Amino acid sequence: MLSNLGTTKLPEEMQQYVTRIDFIVGPLSYNPVTCACVAYNGLLCVNFMRTIRESYVERYFFTSLVKLGIHVKIESNQLSMLRGDI
Repeated sequence: MLSNLGTTKLPEEMQQYVTRIDFIVGPLSYNPVTCACVAYNGLLCVNFMRTIRESYVERYFFTSLVKLGIHVKIESNQLSMLRGDI
């Protein structure tokens, strides 16, 4: 499942306090991997959530972006993924 909020804008008086916006949709019982996107201030944040161990979907997605020459920065709360174990 993919949810895309598109480009988000904030009132001018708030912009100096916000550097990034994330959008997260939890995994569903019938779909173990979800993806949520939001753009703010020229930065696109793509968040994956899953209830399964395998990270094939995320790996394929980000590998495809890199092959297209798009700069990717990956952040994870999964230690084994950060170490490259999976």
